[in-house]
Amino acid sequence: MAVDCTKAREVVERNFPGLWFVVEAILSVIATLFIEDIINPASLFLIGAASSSKGTVLDMLRGLIRIYWSDEFTPSAFVSETANKTEDELKKIDLLPRIKDKALVVPELAPIFGARSDVLKKTISVLTRVLDGEGYTRDAATAGNRGYLGPHRFVFLGASTPFEDHVWRILGKLGNRLCILVMPETDDDDFPKDFSRVLREEKSVKEKLEEARVVVCDVLDQLESLKVVDWDREKDPQEVVEKISLLAELSGGLRGNIQRVRCDNGQYERGFKQIESPKRFTILLYNIARGRALVNGRMNIDDSDLELVREIALSSCPYGRYRLMKFLISNGGEVETIAVEELLGCSKAYALDLMRDLEELGVVNVFERTPPQGGRIKMIQLKPEYKAVLLP
Repeated sequence: MAVDCTKAREVVERNFPGLWFVVEAILSVIATLFIEDIINPASLFLIGAASSSKGTVLDMLRGLIRIYWSDEFTPSAFVSETANKTEDELKKIDLLPRIKDKALVVPELAPIFGARSDVLKKTISVLTRVLDGEGYTRDAATAGNRGYLGPHRFVFLGASTPFEDHVWRILGKLGNRLCILVMPETDDDDFPKDFSRVLREEKSVKEKLEEARVVVCDVLDQLESLKVVDWDREKDPQEVVEKISLLAELSGGLRGNIQRVRCDNGQYERGFKQIESPKRFTILLYNIARGRALVNGRMNIDDSDLELVREIALSSCPYGRYRLMKFLISNGGEVETIAVEELLGCSKAYALDLMRDLEELGVVNVFERTPPQGGRIKMIQLKPEYKAVLLP
């Protein structure tokens, strides 16, 4: 029996206008647990300001089937260092065996990604290994070598405020396994302007949340009834798969690092650039597209799944680059320097630096144009191949 999320969509949109897209994204990631040939764990972190409803979306999952909720999480919990426990007791303590075939939900990740660089590097290196899906072992003075080998599939869901640029630099060096979704603007963003209407509403937020939780639970129950799906990849349209691959390539460029080299005069010049291979991210995006298809009652992907893939591909990069890309798309793929300055509230030098970075990373072209009144204006333009998958 195919999954039907029609009622869930109606209830979520009625109670939380504009949030179904995010709820559907979360369900799509969880749905990857039910596709047999998926080995690599999928992740999705919701990024937004403190009042962007990301916590509301995750709260819809609290207490539901296949959900492992953790309000406080550290990567060292995957495999503990405890020495005075038996192996059977340790399996009940270690996080990794307890989240196998489940969705680990951590509603607040900002403290983890806001840690010192040395701590953050260790954290990301552990996450990188665990998100390979092949288990994790560690050596500790108190417990020696211990851990778990072999397939350990799960999904990782969380929320945070936007990452600082240094976090992305570390992610770029260690290999990115994280999918990001920037929270969309919703009616809640106008909450202070419409406070009196909110007070007059018959339903409380708690009641609305419970209604949403019931219908989300129903979708998860339907997924559970599918057991494990044997996916026929041959039925997935080749043109859609190729677009997913192109979006993964774009996202790799947006996440790329350009090393700065200090010269004798104290100034910094661009050094070598580091862009990850799009192969792994293509697989992650393809798997999430398949999860969305499953949530919508299909056993093959189609063009309708590309909207979610597109948003994740654009979101999974430094926030300033994300905002610039969204601005480019809304302006037909071409803007001038002064518009970038106004968008980001930055200096002309910073705007030009950002534009040149994206040019070197292979995402855009930078050129000059002569306006009717004379002079020269710097312009930034999406590369033609990316226009095809980003513009309407």
